[in-house]
Formats: sequence, C-alpha cells, structure tokens
Amino acid sequence: MIRAGVLLFAVLGSATALDAEDPKESALKESVQVSLVPLEVTVWPKKAGSDACLGLTIDDFELRVDGKPHEIYAVDSLGATQEVYALKTPVAEAPTLGGLSVVLFFDLWHIDLFYVDFPACPATKPLAFAEARRFVQEGFHDGDRLLLVTAAGWPVVHDGWIRTRVDALAALDRLEKNRQVVMPRQEHLHHQGWIAGIESLFLALGRYPGRKDVIYLGDDFRFDDVAMQMYEIAARAQANGVVVNAVDLLATCRNVVGWPCGKVPSGLGCTIFRQPIALNPLSRDTGGALFGTDSIAFAVSELRSMRKCRYLVSFRQESKTSKRIPEVSLSLRKDLEKQLTLFAPSSFETAATAPSRKDNDDALFLLPHFGNGLAADVVLWPYRPAGKRGRWSVFVLARVDRTDDAPWPDEVTELTVRVLVHAGSKIYGQVTRRIRGDDLKAFQRKGGTGSMLFPLEGVKPGDITVDLTVTGNAEDLSANVSRSFAVPKPPNHGEARPWFLSDHLDRIGGNAVLTPSFDNVVTPGESVSFMGYGCPAKNGSSEPYAGRLVPLAGGPTISLPVTWLERAAGSHHECGWLAGSLATELPPGLWTFTPPPSLAGEAGGGGVDFNVAPTAAPEGAVAAEARP
Repeated sequence: MIRAGVLLFAVLGSATALDAEDPKESALKESVQVSLVPLEVTVWPKKAGSDACLGLTIDDFELRVDGKPHEIYAVDSLGATQEVYALKTPVAEAPTLGGLSVVLFFDLWHIDLFYVDFPACPATKPLAFAEARRFVQEGFHDGDRLLLVTAAGWPVVHDGWIRTRVDALAALDRLEKNRQVVMPRQEHLHHQGWIAGIESLFLALGRYPGRKDVIYLGDDFRFDDVAMQMYEIAARAQANGVVVNAVDLLATCRNVVGWPCGKVPSGLGCTIFRQPIALNPLSRDTGGALFGTDSIAFAVSELRSMRKCRYLVSFRQESKTSKRIPEVSLSLRKDLEKQLTLFAPSSFETAATAPSRKDNDDALFLLPHFGNGLAADVVLWPYRPAGKRGRWSVFVLARVDRTDDAPWPDEVTELTVRVLVHAGSKIYGQVTRRIRGDDLKAFQRKGGTGSMLFPLEGVKPGDITVDLTVTGNAEDLSANVSRSFAVPKPPNHGEARPWFLSDHLDRIGGNAVLTPSFDNVVTPGESVSFMGYGCPAKNGSSEPYAGRLVPLAGGPTISLPVTWLERAAGSHHECGWLAGSLATELPPGLWTFTPPPSLAGEAGGGGVDFNVAPTAAPEGAVAAEARP
C-alpha cells in the first residue's frame, strides 16, 4: 500500500518544522517550503522471468540531485496494477485498473528518412502503421486505452482515448489517410518548434490520470540541438506521468553495410546512425526503454510484464527560484547492478520551472474535447526579397474549415483569427482578424474561409514558426495549429528559390495568382503548378528551363518545363516568379519536383516533395484494403 504522503506533490510545512527537536530552537530557524517529488521508476531484471526486482526498499537505492547525495523519503511498490497518484481530470478519464495507457506517437518530421538512399532500410511510415495494427490485433487487452498522436512540427491528438480493438483499427485506417499524415516529410533547420511541441504534448497528457506509456515512432535524427534541452523535456514528462519508450524501426538496416565503407552503402552500418542517436536519450531520460526491434506488440508486452517492477521513489526538495532544471541521478546498490537495470527520469520540474499559463493554454488545444467544430491550417510564403539585407516580404496564408455539419449555437456571432509569426523569441508580427456578420454567414454556408492572407515585412532567412489560433465566442469552438517553415536566402543572379507546389488561386490586389499549397497533396482533377522565385543570369541568357518529376518509389522521371511569369520591368533587377504546370495525371505515391539544375546555384534550389492521392473508387465498388 502506498503511503498517503506519497500521493501528494506538495507537502505543507517547512524543513525545520519537520526536523527540529527544540521548539525554541526551531523558532529561530528560517522556514523553507519543501515539495515532495515522486519519481516513477522501473527496475528491469537482466534475467528473463526473474523476480529479483521485487521487494526493494530505500536501502536499495542511491539518489543524487545536481551531483550531491540526497536523502530518499520513501520507496513504494506500485505493483502490477496502475496506481493513480496524480488525479488531474475527472475519474471518467481514468484508465481501467490494471490496464495500460499507450500513446502511439508518429513523428512525421523524422520518419521515412533513409529508405530512398539506403536500400536495406525500409520505408518506415507504412512499417509503423503495420506494426501499430499488429499491436492492436495481438496485444491490445481489455482495460487498455490507446491514444494516436501525429506530429509534423506540432503534435495533433486524434480521436481521444480508444478503448476497443475495433475502434482502434478503424482509427488507424482513418489516420493513415489523414492529410497531415500523407503529406511529404517537412524539412527544418533546428528543433526548437519540435521541442516546444513535445513539451506541450506531455503537458496535455498530464491532464489524464495515471502513467502514460508513449511509444515513439520515428527513424532517428541528429540530436545536437535537442540534447541541450533533454533535462527540460524529461522534467516535463516526469511532472505529467509520461514515460517515452522507443521501438527501432531501422533495426534491420543499422548494421548492414553492403559496400566497403567510403562508398555508397545499402544500410546504415557505415554512417553515424549505425547506433540510434536520438531514440536512446528520448527514452532513457524519461525513464523509458529503447527496444531493439520494430515490433510495437513486443514492446508493449514487455512493458506489461514489467509492471510488477515499478516503484515510486519520492524525496523532499526545497523550493528554489532558479530556472535551471535540476539533474537527478538515481542508482541501485552496487551489488544489485549485476541482476537489475534501473530506468528512471533524469530530472524533475520545480515550482520555478513549472509551465506558464500560456503553456497550459496551448496544451489545451491538443485535447480533442477542447477544440471542436473548427480546423485550421497555415503556410508561409516568402514572395519577394525586401531590401538588401537578405530579408523577405511574406504572406501568411491561413485557412479555417468547419469539421462537421452540426448546427452552431445561436450565440456564435464571431470568430477571432490570430496569427503570430516568430523565430524563437523574435516576433515578426501578430495579426488579428474577426469573421462576423455576412462573412460569418458565408463561412457557415461554404463550410470554411478559403484562404486569408496576412502580409508581413522584413522576415530573415532561417526557421520561422507560424502560430494560428481560431476561437469563437461560444464555448468549445476553437482550433489551433503551429507550423515551422525554412525560409531560404534570396536568390542571386542565375538562381531560383524557394520553390512551391501550387494547387489553387488566390486574389491579391485584384489579381488571381498562384499561391502555395497547404498540404502538398495532389488530388485527381486539381490544376497543379510548381513555382519558384528566381533572378535571371547577368549575361541575359534566355535558355529554356526544365525541372524533373521523380517518383520516390522508382521509375522513369518526367521533364517539366518552367517559364517566367509576367515581371514588372526594373523590379529587383527583373527577378520574379517561374512556373510550370502539370499537364498529365501522375501515378499515386510520393514524388519529388527537382528544380532546373541551371538555377540551383551553390546553395541548391531545394526540391518539393509531394504526394499524389489515388483516384477514388467508383461509387458502389468495393476497394481492396491496402496493407503496407
């Protein structure tokens, strides 16, 4: 039985009041508020089936905080059942006693990274979905609950908690066809937006009680800029009952070489990714495990069997005003390390490092029951260089759609759309627009807004984040999206960048112009063009330009001529936009548009990955279910 004191995150009183023997002496001491920090840890037996993890006590653990020995207050066994020691939401959201709460996290930024250049590596997006289905069919038990999350820079929580196998399989089918999932992988320069999204997800999951086992699904990635904030990520996970575990989707090709090192290999054996770079700290620092297999079912089975080896280790921590995240080092007694391996969080949140009100508000938008009735999307379009310092004039294109046909309450008279464009703490602009009156009636009638354009000036090259928030003047009518975009340096003479796929026209200044796609998905019947901002060569060469359309699954490439659109004489040395229209339908699948080599320049022109959606089956026809 867990001590009552361990169930609290805060202990009222002071360190001196707890320890003093003489009341007079105590009155002369400074009163210091303390918190009781609970760390949920798992002690894994090194021998399969061993019970060596049972019956551990305070004497079996050693704790250091910021490198200094620290006294442990209590060690309590959680046993095979799931103890709810931090109830933050109504009991209706609690897991069934004994069940697991599993979160499948599809990291779309870091999936399908290697299979094109390394033949031994699988395409990991279909593999992840195949393994997710196998887990549901083989390892989803009565009492479990499942949450599906995707992230393309910012997490999206789909469907809410799923409690039956039938519902889980149906949700996976819907998810694999979701626009965010089928869109090509997005490039990025740094991980600051990814880190903020991960922390917001953990904060949102903390509103549900009990332990949440996240299964991270991604290939791998260079971890340099994330490593500096790993204690912060782990602290947010620990404070919200989240443990990240990873399966290695690339386990089959890590050690495959195929060619002598130095030549093009067929696997990752001669690369820095021959051992997982990101997967290990993502799991280890949150108290989770990295499984050297692509099997989600195996990983969850192991987690289920290890419930008997979970403990709650708690200690007193004095309140501090420092914003630095503390480092925790928890270890087993030396003589136990031959039999057991300890997995524990590497840090914890203090009052000084707790999330802000804005952090909590942003996390709310990730909960399916909070943002209802609306969906939002956003894209950043650098359309013209601004000045001589490498900056751009940009448009933010925003779209708001209704998510269902249910009638809105009569009190809905206004929607507020807020756009924030920033690079870290540097804010380039914040714009608010309200949809009311006839515009709101048109929105309700059409089911959405089309595109709204927000102009901004002076945006520097680099990773830019666009936050789009839509709220109605009625409860639970809202949407929120945050996306990162890589803004390149403006092109020099004889170069063109950036390039976009365009699948629609927008009216700007009374003119209908091609504008970037929101999703880079080509659907049957769409008019599609590829457009790029370029500057002619100084020699005035008027050679014809042609890009290439390359199927990522292999096969013949297609040449695509691109020509200059109308340019204003004398405007930025007659730089302007080029475009090439897709004249034929492409086979379904992932493709890349490669810009004309003569316009690539030293920095490269930057291609466009896009997805061609299959033609819908005729009405009444029964389509065969696609299996990855």
